[in-house]
Amino acid sequence: MSAGLLRPFVAINARPLAADGAVTVDAGSRTLVVRPARDARGLAKVLWAEGHRAQVESQRKGIHGTAPTVWAAGAREARIVYGLAGDDGTMRFRFSLRDPVYKKLVSTPGLAATIVVDRESSHITSVRFHGRRT
Repeated sequence: MSAGLLRPFVAINARPLAADGAVTVDAGSRTLVVRPARDARGLAKVLWAEGHRAQVESQRKGIHGTAPTVWAAGAREARIVYGLAGDDGTMRFRFSLRDPVYKKLVSTPGLAATIVVDRESSHITSVRFHGRRT
């Protein structure tokens, strides 16, 4: 996806809902794969599924899609990489070979994520990577 196809999320009437996300590391492709955690609230899972469908549709349409670009944050940085919808209800955040943030994240003990979905639009708005909270 080119930078020209990245769509910002305009949060005029946003009603965000944060939930725990599970992270799987695909080391071969330098990708962090995110989905709602097993113990995430039901509403978060439903909104994630609706937001994921919107991402798939938006990716299919390309520049004419309407879902906002889902940016990830982590390692004390904002907007480190954008995500693409996976075939299995996940968002996939692929890092370039030379990106030092990837190494920081995968070496984080208990790597997890906080996912944010919007209750009003049912869009996935962001993902933040962090160590497991206790």
